[in-house]
Amino acid sequence: MLIYKCSSCAGDHSIRDDRIITQNNERYFHCPDTGDRVYISEVKTNIDIILEDKLGQRIKNGSIIDIHQTVNGCNTFLVNNLIKDDIRYFPDINRKYEYSVDELLDRNTFDKTVEVIGFLNKNRLKHYCL
Repeated sequence: MLIYKCSSCAGDHSIRDDRIITQNNERYFHCPDTGDRVYISEVKTNIDIILEDKLGQRIKNGSIIDIHQTVNGCNTFLVNNLIKDDIRYFPDINRKYEYSVDELLDRNTFDKTVEVIGFLNKNRLKHYCL
């Protein structure tokens, strides 16, 4: 389930994958508040995709996440750019994550394991703990 920022009512809506409608190569959902169609573009210009970790904290650019398992010996990652699916190994941020970003961020699952453990803002580290 993803949370979308709605372009119709400006609210945030949790939308399950089975509620996304695909028709003529266009994807949309109906706003629960207004009933309007909200189109989902692959470049994500009409709406902002908002992800949450297992505790309900938002995952955003600059978030440091713990996936509670290891990938190539690492379990912490930096979300560099959500729109471009640019995820970096942390603390080695020069190394880009090379596998499925959807699976890493639990985008399509109900049982979240990802947890936000810190935030990196303009190379300043906040609230990071091991």
